[in-house]
Amino acid sequence: MVARTYNLGKTCMEVIPSGRGLATVHDRDVLIFAVSQLVAAADAGREPTAYLRINAHQLLLATNRGTDGRAYRALTAALERLRGTTIKANFVIGGKEITEGVGLIDGFRVVRETTDGRMSELELKLADWTLDAVRSREVLRISPDYFRLRSPLARRLYEIGRKHCGQQVRWTIGWDKLSRKVGSRAPASRFKRSVRELLAENGQDRFIPDYLIEEEGPNVIFRRIGAQEPGLIPTMLLQPEDYEEARAAAAGWDVHALEREWREWIEELEDSPRNPGKHFVAFCRAHAKRNRLD
Repeated sequence: MVARTYNLGKTCMEVIPSGRGLATVHDRDVLIFAVSQLVAAADAGREPTAYLRINAHQLLLATNRGTDGRAYRALTAALERLRGTTIKANFVIGGKEITEGVGLIDGFRVVRETTDGRMSELELKLADWTLDAVRSREVLRISPDYFRLRSPLARRLYEIGRKHCGQQVRWTIGWDKLSRKVGSRAPASRFKRSVRELLAENGQDRFIPDYLIEEEGPNVIFRRIGAQEPGLIPTMLLQPEDYEEARAAAAGWDVHALEREWREWIEELEDSPRNPGKHFVAFCRAHAKRNRLD
């Protein structure tokens, strides 16, 4: 496997694999879960540390993976790729060119049960840049539904939306620039087709959490779900717990698709719901009752 090079203005970044291969977008689940533990510790007033012990079973469950022997073996392989992958960047400061290389993690240790050989715990030594990001609060929180996305393209689009759109109502980017941010090597026409197919399917395992992504002429528009755009009818804001209750009330249905139907419906009402969360959950429950899944 060869290294991948990305030109970001005057900075050149190279992702270099080890003999075990290049870390994948799914391998990063381990890093994301580890960082979430550090953020939780910081929120609780504890000092984040580079050494972190994680329950392997909890990690697999939290990242929407299986818990059989194959899943544990895949987790070990992910750790090997994370440890071996190097990010190298060249940048200019004060008339001098500086080359810096860092790893995604600095090391790992796997603890297994001697009775059945199954992994019980794993210990990570996180890189300094990861610890610095947590301490300086430069870590973005992501939706738990991110781990339900199996498509690498869907995950990358969510990451881009989360970073650049964030809490804005909308964010616009051209096709060419989006392709570069995704890191796609496909021709422009094929990249556009892949994104369009992804957005058209909009299935239960492919929906991009938190953001509605649409094509608009030469651009791609990221809109934050639940945000209010200036000049539009006021939007009823929903809380995370409202979505959880809606999923329970309409099991098997895509609650974000139901949300769009609900919002179209309440725009036609004379009075806005006083409690949008309860109103939305009731809408989902009624929809599921009228349209029972076989």
